[in-house]
Amino acid sequence: MRNLRPIKFTLRLSQIESDQIQSHATEQGIDKADYIRDYLFSKEKSAIPPVNYRTYESLTQLKTELSRWGNNLNQLTRAVNEQRCPKNILPEIQLIRKTMAAQMETIARLQLECLGESDDR
Repeated sequence: MRNLRPIKFTLRLSQIESDQIQSHATEQGIDKADYIRDYLFSKEKSAIPPVNYRTYESLTQLKTELSRWGNNLNQLTRAVNEQRCPKNILPEIQLIRKTMAAQMETIARLQLECLGESDDR
């Protein structure tokens, strides 16, 4: 049974404000009215501000892809150690690993920033 809402509420917005609401609603796959209701009345506010959600998701996907590359590097290192590949590529593998580790740290820091948190320890 559909929840009836007999009271109409009118709100004037600038074009920019309306566009922002529409953008956030579209990102969440809901219409503007549902987005506004959720924003006003939800008991749990999202941990990720809507503006940063897409960025956070992109960083998560990038982190996953880097992890896959790391698995491939591990397999390549194993092949070198088992003498199935030339040993002269080992220094390059180690350099790539260090670079990837630094990138993973950067991604983790950026994800914390998207959440509005800081990594200052």
